[in-house]
Amino acid sequence: MEQGLGLVKNVIGTPQGGVISPLLANIYLHYCDEKMAELGYEVVRYADNLLVLCESEEEAKEALLHVKEILGELELTLHPDKTKIKNFSEGVDFLGFTVYVSHKVLRKEAVKKYKDVVRRATRRNLPINLEMVIQRLNPIVIGWGNYFKIANVNWLYMSLDSWTRMRLRAFREKKKSYLSNCRITNEFMRNLGLKSLSTLLNPDW
Repeated sequence: MEQGLGLVKNVIGTPQGGVISPLLANIYLHYCDEKMAELGYEVVRYADNLLVLCESEEEAKEALLHVKEILGELELTLHPDKTKIKNFSEGVDFLGFTVYVSHKVLRKEAVKKYKDVVRRATRRNLPINLEMVIQRLNPIVIGWGNYFKIANVNWLYMSLDSWTRMRLRAFREKKKSYLSNCRITNEFMRNLGLKSLSTLLNPDW
């Protein structure tokens, strides 16, 4: 859809966000994986997101030239703003994480996206009850939480759980009120079936 005026047929590329796009990327970029392996590089790739692991800046610069050449054979180009040579000591952004030498954390954008989705699911003007909101919310919590739980997220998940419960209390009360903590307890919401991010890390909680 282009500017709301009608459908435009693509003659090149895959639709951004399309369910088949990652599969097509895996098929098409398999050639790049093989060529880089033949050259002796260790590559980590997810769909069209690619990391080449190197031991020095010089090796990284050489690897970048190889990637550009191989992608050129496929009539593809690297995104100029997203293509960088970085050291793990300063953090490398990949698939929603910032990866360091000894640990990884969530990028701020990933947390913002989670909050945006929860806000939409807990809008106070929705014509449904609290239990129905929780049923809609649970797949979001479980899916997002399971994806990012491999990072250092204990304190973050606890904070987001508290924030999510606040959103649910505000939905039930139709306003934000600190007194609602007493009226709508954590146990009450658990009994309605609410899943929590922290439980994904510690199933015995």
